[in-house]
Amino acid sequence: MSILTQPIARVAPGVPSTASAEPHARLINLCKRLGPMLAVDHVSLDIPRGGITTLLGPSGCGKSTTLRLLAGLYRPDAGDITLDGESIAHLPPNRRRMTMVFQEYALFPHLTAAGNVGYGLRRRSVPAAQVKSRVGEMLELVGLSAAADKYPHQLSGGQQQRVALARALAVDPEVLLLDEPLSNLDAKLRVRLREEIVRLQKVLGKTMVFVTHDQEEALSISDQVAVMD
Repeated sequence: MSILTQPIARVAPGVPSTASAEPHARLINLCKRLGPMLAVDHVSLDIPRGGITTLLGPSGCGKSTTLRLLAGLYRPDAGDITLDGESIAHLPPNRRRMTMVFQEYALFPHLTAAGNVGYGLRRRSVPAAQVKSRVGEMLELVGLSAAADKYPHQLSGGQQQRVALARALAVDPEVLLLDEPLSNLDAKLRVRLREEIVRLQKVLGKTMVFVTHDQEEALSISDQVAVMD
């Protein structure tokens, strides 16, 4: 497996990148075998702080596996992962200061939009008043204040994905991981949602790692693209 990293000028006239030269996270010679298949083979990558890094490549090249290694959902067979210069490869997902948005949204069907957004905060025993305030702030940020009391089945695909984004951001992660989050949406909605992701990144200044097989999508949102073969 090879990986080629290239800085990209984001397609947003007049908007400077917030990424700095110092890596926020670093993948160092990562290897991961899934059954008989070597899914990730000595991948190394520096992820700049405060920008969007995209892993781009065809299906089966190891993009999602690499992201799951970063999230802690998989443990590497070899190599290391650092955050702010400290190794986190041994830490479970809940101690990595990262959250992940999945392709399938993964919303709880029995919870409202507000309930989904506040779930992680309640799990952290945040006081109810603070949860309510933070949920309102996040729903307003993604333009869904009016949908707070709706359940996932009452929301469109785009609205569900924005709820998933709000839920991931509510716990204030250092790094937001997005695993092909737009692939289940139609073409027009994909364009709108990727513009929304860029807007959120600029507003919040978060480090984001985005996975896609779509070259146009990668070039339209990224500060840096890592091409995986």
